[in-house]
Amino acid sequence: MRTFDPWSYTDSTSIVISEEQRATLEKALVLLEPHVTNETPRYCRYYTNGEDGDDMSIETCDDEHCISSVLKDNPNAFEVGFANDGDHDSIDRCSICGTSLNGWLTWVNQEFDYLKEEVITIDDIKNEAFTVRAVLRSYPSSDHSIGGYERHQAKLGNMKPLNDKLKRQEDHVASIMNYAELVIKMLSNA
Repeated sequence: MRTFDPWSYTDSTSIVISEEQRATLEKALVLLEPHVTNETPRYCRYYTNGEDGDDMSIETCDDEHCISSVLKDNPNAFEVGFANDGDHDSIDRCSICGTSLNGWLTWVNQEFDYLKEEVITIDDIKNEAFTVRAVLRSYPSSDHSIGGYERHQAKLGNMKPLNDKLKRQEDHVASIMNYAELVIKMLSNA
């Protein structure tokens, strides 16, 4: 388990990976690239027809056809946001054409749980190459970041919350690396 100095503000609070682990991710990404097709992340536009955004929430890409479809089908809709690269914890798709709205993630847990359970064969990996790539290239992510609580408790002498968080980071890295190695094994033998 890595060490973390709660008194230092230069120690990374996010997951840290070694150069060897980074090389494993890069190798998996290179092998994935030929299988990523027709998945170009676009700008994401958010629409609603409610005052607080509670009545309707539609996400579309920036394609004029998709925008006009939303506005035609929902005459009271208005745009409430515009973002590059969509959501930060899942791969979202345009509600009209299905185009991916993001190719990078801040937190990978949600999509990684799907990959671990559903994307395990060579065909699965090839078919979901865009999602696999998004998770692996977004790593190290902000999942299991060390927060103020863990830092504060460690300064008070209670190392358990910090050690628990470091252990979760370590387990998360091991799980991601195991998956990257599975991708390498599958695609190297294809």
